Amino acid sequence: MTPQAKISETIRKYNLLCYRDKVLVAVSGGPDSVALLHVLAGLREELGLHLEVAHLEHGIRREEARQDALHVAKMAEALALPFHLKRVDLPGMKSEKSKGNLEQMGREERYHFFAAI
Repeated sequence: MTPQAKISETIRKYNLLCYRDKVLVAVSGGPDSVALLHVLAGLREELGLHLEVAHLEHGIRREEARQDALHVAKMAEALALPFHLKRVDLPGMKSEKSKGNLEQMGREERYHFFAAI
C-alpha cells in the first residue's frame, strides 16, 4: 500500500475529514507541512476536499522568510489552490509589547490569522 493510500485509509477509518470539508493547510515551507500539502492535494478529489493554503511570514529571518512565503505561494499556485498570506513583524511587536516570548507571540498570530480566513 502506498503512503498516500495508507493516509486515505486512516482518514476514512477515523472519520478525520468528511466529503466537501474545507481544509486550511498551514504551510511553513518546511518538509513536514509541504509533505502534508502534497498528500492532501493528491487526495482532494478522492475525498472531495476543498483545500486552501495559509502562510504566516513572521519577519524573524527577513529575506529567508520572504523566500519561504514565495516558495509556498508558488506551490499553492502550481496545485491550483487559494493562497492566504499574512506578514507580521514579530521582533518589532515583541519590543512594542514587551511581554511573552517570540514563539508564543508567533503561535498567537498564526491562530488569529487562521481563524480569520
